[in-house]
Amino acid sequence: MTEIEKLEAGLEYCYDDHDVEARKENAIIKCKEYNAIDDTDYDSQYAKLKEMLGSVGEKVWIAKTFNCDNGKKIHIGNNFTGNYNLTILDIREVYIGDNVMIGPNTLITTVNHPLTPMGRRRHIGIAKPVTIGDDVWIGGNVTILPGVTIGNNVVVAAGAVVTKDLEDNGLYGGVPARKIKDIENDVEKNSKMKTIRLLYPDYVSGGLETYYFGANLLQHMLPQNDNQSVVRVDVIPPDGKEKAVTNGISAEDEVLHGIKDAQEKLSAEKPDRVITIGGNCMVSLAPFDYLHGLYPDAGIIWIDAHPDVSTVNDGYPNAHAMVLGSLMGHGAEQLSSQMKNAKFKADEILYVGLQPLHDYQEKFLNEVGVNYKVQDTEFVSDDEIRAFSGRFEHILVHFDIDVLDEHFFHSTYFANPELVGDGAGGGMMTMEKLGQVLKLIEDSSDVVGFTIAEYLPFDEERLHKMLSEIRIFKD
Repeated sequence: MTEIEKLEAGLEYCYDDHDVEARKENAIIKCKEYNAIDDTDYDSQYAKLKEMLGSVGEKVWIAKTFNCDNGKKIHIGNNFTGNYNLTILDIREVYIGDNVMIGPNTLITTVNHPLTPMGRRRHIGIAKPVTIGDDVWIGGNVTILPGVTIGNNVVVAAGAVVTKDLEDNGLYGGVPARKIKDIENDVEKNSKMKTIRLLYPDYVSGGLETYYFGANLLQHMLPQNDNQSVVRVDVIPPDGKEKAVTNGISAEDEVLHGIKDAQEKLSAEKPDRVITIGGNCMVSLAPFDYLHGLYPDAGIIWIDAHPDVSTVNDGYPNAHAMVLGSLMGHGAEQLSSQMKNAKFKADEILYVGLQPLHDYQEKFLNEVGVNYKVQDTEFVSDDEIRAFSGRFEHILVHFDIDVLDEHFFHSTYFANPELVGDGAGGGMMTMEKLGQVLKLIEDSSDVVGFTIAEYLPFDEERLHKMLSEIRIFKD
């Protein structure tokens, strides 16, 4: 057998054999070429990795300085980050799964040598493959020895020396590495969680029938997911009649009926996560209250141009302006009294996109202690969003379409010059900024509730009404 054949068979081989050395020399050249690429030229780095390694998934990046013994024995999955000074001695195969991070100054080696001097003098090596599973984080200055298999959802603490296999779902550390504690696999947990889409076309709380049409249209615009059933809240369709104001709230009975029906639907379905399709902002009250019962440690990120903390005494009777105040136990008594779980605290609220306030809104927020920032010149920073999200195990997101600038997105309240609402102005956010914010929240937290509210497709509604008068669509 040649030395290469011995190596591949897992037998002792001579590591200074010409053919064995040729592999290493080629790897030295390739690594030198890789490390010479500009640090920010990610496309060229990725292309070089695909050329020099055995197989490479999507979104793979390795910082300088990277060294290996062969290259073609390294197989990396998707979404991989290798930090500075990563060394992989891939005499034999190194398999790295998806979603793996490796800290700086880490060594993965597949080659070992005899303990006795005679074998070492003969330049004997013996190589065994290394396998690293999915969702693994390997800290800095870790050493992984030949033949080791690291399971899925494993964290290896900085400075550890891994000499034996590590089982799934654990934190390991020390020399040699031993299990410190179990780790929950929240990816598997989330895949088993029940998510529903709560179609809640409430329009009476906002005093505008287009909310009803918008919610029903919006359900067809969301990404399709057959695993998320649509559960419809019973809302009486618009009839064109003006609603009476009772106890300071327009259409009070219909508003309360919608809340109660939503609560009954949630109680019957028992979902773990809720996507609420509004309708106006009032639609967040029932699902956020329900989810607060499941997740008492949840925080709310309210993406809205307006604070939604009005009361029945502020002269604006549409209940959608009272919803967040009611979730905090204020707002309107007839709304907050419907809640079945603990009220949200002032420090559990973060506003994103908030625009200038009315005096009574500012007074309310200051009195209850909400830490808010008017964002007419700049939005809250990414660090502020991360810091808030990091305080909670779970996050509820309320997204009001009117946070978007009506000059660039026209299916919002303030794109219709005939509407005045409570005298407040529209939002200033672009779609691109909104996408960045939502992605940041998603990456920083476990989102279990997501409301989309106040989608007002005025043009589409007019088109629908016009076509409804054409005979061929009715016969």
